[in-house]
Amino acid sequence: MTPIAAWLSLWDTDVFRELVSRSPESLIVHGDPGSLSLGQRQNILDEFVRRYSDGGWRGFRLPSDQLRRIASPELGSLIKRSWGSRPENREVRELLLDLIAMGPVPSGIGFASKTAVDCDEELNLRIDAIRTLAACGATPQLRRISLQMLAKPAHWPPKLIAAVLPELFPLVIDEDALITLLERQESRSSDGYEWTLRSIVADDAKVWDRAVFRRKLTRIVKEGASPGASWHEVQSRYRD
Repeated sequence: MTPIAAWLSLWDTDVFRELVSRSPESLIVHGDPGSLSLGQRQNILDEFVRRYSDGGWRGFRLPSDQLRRIASPELGSLIKRSWGSRPENREVRELLLDLIAMGPVPSGIGFASKTAVDCDEELNLRIDAIRTLAACGATPQLRRISLQMLAKPAHWPPKLIAAVLPELFPLVIDEDALITLLERQESRSSDGYEWTLRSIVADDAKVWDRAVFRRKLTRIVKEGASPGASWHEVQSRYRD
């Protein structure tokens, strides 16, 4: 009945009002959020944040295609106010970051940037914040983040860097900086760099000097090599 009620809410304001008060996420998951007015979309998000801000993980899986239909720059003031209420639930904060990225919502760049550099914040949320900045075209903020990654490695876990490198390279990180980050890998660790490098190399839309990078990558692989158990085996301290 919930999907039916979500669609009926497009024509019946009483059904819409009742469903917002009981299950605001249903209007996003099962309804047609792109056909709702700005005021209705604001009501849904406002109630969602109010209802679910407290507590831990709830297992929400809001479809990205549906979120794109509800996102718009006009939601900026509501998103800013909702973030300012300091929601405890990570999924609520992830939703707000997703809406900033999908809008895009320029007014959300400030607190997305603060989240990205916050060492006390959850790793996945920092990753989402950096991807949000990339989606909003916030190049100056991304450039400052890349400089911090190089200057203060203790504040930037390898898994975080590996996850966001495709967004940062070659926009604000060049071939030399990428090699520097790769050289910092711990011996035999696996932090997702294999996937990262595959993603970077496979993206033909980006322009960068692949020949120079290949030579530099070959150099660090050779420098990290060591004899294996047999004469024909070679090991490297770089797992990926």
